[in-house]
Amino acid sequence: MARQSNIKLVQTVDNLIFYQRYSGFYIRTKPEQVNQTTATKTAGHNFGQANRLEKCMRNMLCPIIPNIKDRNMMRRFANAIYQWLNTNPLQTTIPVNQLPFITGYQYNLQSSFAERWRVPVTVSLTEEKMLQINIPAFKPKEAITTPAGTTQVTCTFIAAACNVNTATATGNCSTPIIIPYSNEIIADQNIPLNLFAAAGCLTVVAAALQYQTNNGNTVTNLCWMPAGIIDAMYN
Repeated sequence: MARQSNIKLVQTVDNLIFYQRYSGFYIRTKPEQVNQTTATKTAGHNFGQANRLEKCMRNMLCPIIPNIKDRNMMRRFANAIYQWLNTNPLQTTIPVNQLPFITGYQYNLQSSFAERWRVPVTVSLTEEKMLQINIPAFKPKEAITTPAGTTQVTCTFIAAACNVNTATATGNCSTPIIIPYSNEIIADQNIPLNLFAAAGCLTVVAAALQYQTNNGNTVTNLCWMPAGIIDAMYN
């Protein structure tokens, strides 16, 4: 690194870089070649792919995302996908569910779906590799946390699949269930989703709650708009 004396340039000329650092002006030469390690190249690829997959998923899951323009939400989900990609998951030859980092992701940090909905939902694959949601019997007033005056809860399940290599959508579907908010037992349910778990795809099942109050209004306070991913799988 050489200091500029009688000139104060901030520009590039041929292979020389003139720049300012704090109160001084300096000159350095461009490196002839930047060598990246295999790990660095892989990390860079995974970072770019994670952002593309996040956008693909967000476009399909947008009906349940409380604030679709929340950039912090986007960065957090892209980071979750990035961390999953760094586990080298594409080498697997069998379907894997409950993917780390992605399963349990919360779209709204002000209201966790896992805390508001305390029913142990599971996701399974039929013999035809179609998705199915399995909900055990429960009492709404014991299993769902609600704001005051709630008379009805709508739980919307939405599934989306995206090809990991191309970051293109392969399908999505949703189904709502309407739950009267009472102490009456809701019978166990097995809900089929019209989505095929195709090979090479990241498939997620997300859910969100909407509360209807005794005056007929839907609650729009972000503190009561939970949404999260209940399962993520790779086939």
